[in-house]
Amino acid sequence: MEPKASKQQDSSPKEEPSFGRESFRWIGYGFELIGVMVIFTYAGWRLDKRWDTAPWLTLALAAVAFIGMMYLLFKETAQWRK
Repeated sequence: MEPKASKQQDSSPKEEPSFGRESFRWIGYGFELIGVMVIFTYAGWRLDKRWDTAPWLTLALAAVAFIGMMYLLFKETAQWRK
């Protein structure tokens, strides 16, 4: 006969992510936002030069990049807003 396993309850709260990890996560989001903005703005600038439509494609693609990144950021942080 085996002895009954004692159920030990851990009274310590679950560890939350360290401040450093959260900081790096947000820094990563910042770099991603800037990178996408730079790529889309550069593409708009090149297309404006090619089709002589300055500054409309630059502004349009920069706006698309910003709106898209904000959507992804809100989608990523939806769990915190509940």
